Amino acid sequence: MAGPVGVTFALYKEQERGAALWMETQNVTPDARGVYTVLLGASSANGVPAELFASGEARWLELQVERQAEQPRVLLVSVPYALKASDAGDATYTSKEASIQNLTLQRDALVVQIRTALDGAAFGSQPIAAMQAASWVSQAQALLASADTLAAAP
Repeated sequence: MAGPVGVTFALYKEQERGAALWMETQNVTPDARGVYTVLLGASSANGVPAELFASGEARWLELQVERQAEQPRVLLVSVPYALKASDAGDATYTSKEASIQNLTLQRDALVVQIRTALDGAAFGSQPIAAMQAASWVSQAQALLASADTLAAAP
């Protein structure tokens, strides 16, 4: 190969036969040894669809340089399957988000209790019991400890 040349990349479920699950063509410029680098999915705003790797099943890459026969398919290993790792990140993020929302709801409920008691004490001459105040302080400390633990978790 010399100069820019079109190369078609395709992903398959099977090592041989079968329809392509995804394909794209890129213009590549090989170096003096015929070596080139590509980023699969770079020709599309959406890249390579992550759902192609969601099942965890093997995927095979085939390439065809323009005006040449298709090359034998090559099994994709390791790095393309790192796309699946994003699920773990999403799950972790979703879990942390749910924990933060839960802490926020608990905090808001505690604030309502305290404000109601303070309003009653200020305007209705309803004294706040020392045990009740101690309970609120204890609940607030537990919320802060939970928030600290959540913030420190990977």
